[in-house]
Amino acid sequence: MLNINIVIVKCGIYKIINLKTGKFYLGSSVNIEKRFTQHVCDLRANRHHSVYLQRSYNKHGEDCFELRIVELCEEASLKEREQKYLHNLYYTNSYNVSRCASGGDLLSCHPNKEAIIKKITAATVERNAQMSENERKEKYGKKGDANPNWRGGDKQNFCTKCGARISPNAKTCRACRVLTGKDNSFYGHTHTQETKRKIREANLGKKPKNMRPVLINNQRYESIQEASQYLNVCCATIIFRIKSKNKKFSGYFYID
Repeated sequence: MLNINIVIVKCGIYKIINLKTGKFYLGSSVNIEKRFTQHVCDLRANRHHSVYLQRSYNKHGEDCFELRIVELCEEASLKEREQKYLHNLYYTNSYNVSRCASGGDLLSCHPNKEAIIKKITAATVERNAQMSENERKEKYGKKGDANPNWRGGDKQNFCTKCGARISPNAKTCRACRVLTGKDNSFYGHTHTQETKRKIREANLGKKPKNMRPVLINNQRYESIQEASQYLNVCCATIIFRIKSKNKKFSGYFYID
């Protein structure tokens, strides 16, 4: 049996750790002992929802894993606490396949994501092909109030700020939507150092898609910004000279 390191029933965040590799599965439960027992049953039956954890369990064996409590908390704040851990999780060192504490998303980090999507798509196409037009309308067609995109009657909705017509489920139009401060979904969060490193490496050596080389008095520059720094002239001035019809600036133009 897997090593257990818990005291009776506890509510909180836990990890199932592979003692050989250091990788772990992060989870939460109002009853950690009961939830851990379910993990063990699923692993033994080769049906665990985390394909990563199941493969590691099959490879290393049951005795290689240990349950450890990360944090005990009240049930009311359980999901919020778990989501904070998942937000800062380095997924290459984790067996988790979902980035959401509320569950349901078992596809985002799945190693067979593309194959699963293709399988679901093919099954949907096949199922729809076997249905008559009336059956498809009955199943998928929603009229009037039942259709969330319906703009008629009482479902008509307008932006509270500018009065523009918007989706029935929205409060403001896209132009009036506030995305700063606490209204920003990323408010209060920061990228981990590992995430920053990955972003930096991914962008290293890449050139902006809108960057255009310019030729100024027979000198080539890879971008207006580079020319601006070298000539000590602001970018707006260089753009003006390129577009100008004044013969004085005939040596300024883009290189297509």
